[in-house]
Amino acid sequence: MKPGLLLLPLAGIYDAITRLRNFAFDSGWLSSYQAKVPCIAVGNLSMGGTGKTPMIEFLISSQLPKKIGVVSRGYGRKTKGLLAVNPKGSAQDYGDECLQIAQKFPVQVWVSEKRALGVKAAEAAGCELILLDDAFQHRYVKAHYYLLLSTFQKPFFKDWIIPAGSLREARKGAARSQALIITKSPPRLSADEIMAYQLAARKYSPAPLYFSSLSYGAITNQFGEELPPKTKVALISGIAHTQALVKALQERCELMEHWNYGDHHDYKLSELKNHLAKAKQENWALVCTDKDRVKLSPLMTQLDPKFPLYTLPVKHQFSSEDEKRLLRDIESLF
Repeated sequence: MKPGLLLLPLAGIYDAITRLRNFAFDSGWLSSYQAKVPCIAVGNLSMGGTGKTPMIEFLISSQLPKKIGVVSRGYGRKTKGLLAVNPKGSAQDYGDECLQIAQKFPVQVWVSEKRALGVKAAEAAGCELILLDDAFQHRYVKAHYYLLLSTFQKPFFKDWIIPAGSLREARKGAARSQALIITKSPPRLSADEIMAYQLAARKYSPAPLYFSSLSYGAITNQFGEELPPKTKVALISGIAHTQALVKALQERCELMEHWNYGDHHDYKLSELKNHLAKAKQENWALVCTDKDRVKLSPLMTQLDPKFPLYTLPVKHQFSSEDEKRLLRDIESLF
């Protein structure tokens, strides 16, 4: 869909600024730091909601033969500077997604507005592989491998620069990637659909194209108990796009209520208190995402630590062939 004509001049100004910035890095006017160990940058061209954090988790779970460190800006945190993430800390200190990763995996995570400081900290800690979260446009660090994510529903090659669309930079920025991943794809794609996306993406990048779909895991609570099928539930979410989440939950449960907040919502005790009271009154189970859990769990501890808070985790699911090709390409860095 083409943008409104009134937005095109503003998009042109934004495009000129980002092109000038990229030219400054490409020509060496602005310098980048490159680590002595392999760095993989996971990012996108659009404003968000493409599945960057699940992709970081996919890479961590892929048993790459290296000690892994993760570096991120720490979106939504109230602190400043370089910090090593304490898994027992708060989302206000580190950001919800960074705390989520630190709590789920035995890896060290650093947050820093200046990503180069985080990379140097990871090197000093002996990390042999560094994953850079949301770092496609953060060019003060030069990664060895760039994973560019774009959704099946709104691929970058059909999108426009903000404010006419949601792109942070022009489509040709995809040329910096070593791999293009079309996320949130239908589980089964026809040969014609695959070819159409490959041809469209190839206009902007020669990188190989992979497709991933969303796969949801078992719904469990803080006590390790799994939610019985067909349970009546209420969903609390603060993520960018909820359509797939809601559909996955409805396939397993009776979704009675959905309290839908903005992405990275900073939950208040009063909000959860109201939702908890409603759930108790109606005898509903409370379900949230992994990202929301790190914010809601401390509040639940204050209100009723014995009340179960269920989590529905999500991950990227590739075809076996695509997963093998992608990981083989990444392992060539070592």
